[in-house]
Amino acid sequence: MDLKINVFFICVFILKMITLVCAHLKIKTMKKIITLCFFAVAMILGTQSITAQNIIQVNAVAAEKTKELKQSIKFDSDTEDLVYQTFQEYERKKYSIEKVEAAGQTVSEEDRMKFNNMLAEKFKVLFTPEQYERYLTVSKSPR
Repeated sequence: MDLKINVFFICVFILKMITLVCAHLKIKTMKKIITLCFFAVAMILGTQSITAQNIIQVNAVAAEKTKELKQSIKFDSDTEDLVYQTFQEYERKKYSIEKVEAAGQTVSEEDRMKFNNMLAEKFKVLFTPEQYERYLTVSKSPR
């Protein structure tokens, strides 16, 4: 919210400056410049809103996956926090890869393999051997 208020005050300041600069220009030119500034501000605010929405989505998916995994594998709250952080990181990287591919770029095979093995490697460190075996069993079973 503070960011939107700051952006608003910046826009007002910019408009005042434009008004002073354009005082000698024709009215139509000034209207075009003001319209362009408002359009740019709207684009900036829209981009920030999309980014915030993606973060909320990542956190929601990470929380859901952590909850599902905790039902299958019993672990303490400290481990639960670490599992949640691992799922957050995984979902962020997944989103980044999807974004890169949507832009028409390719992801290297090495990066894709690292991404695919990321959860298993992190969980191997976090879980006890029994919990890790249970994780492998659960993760390979159809959902």
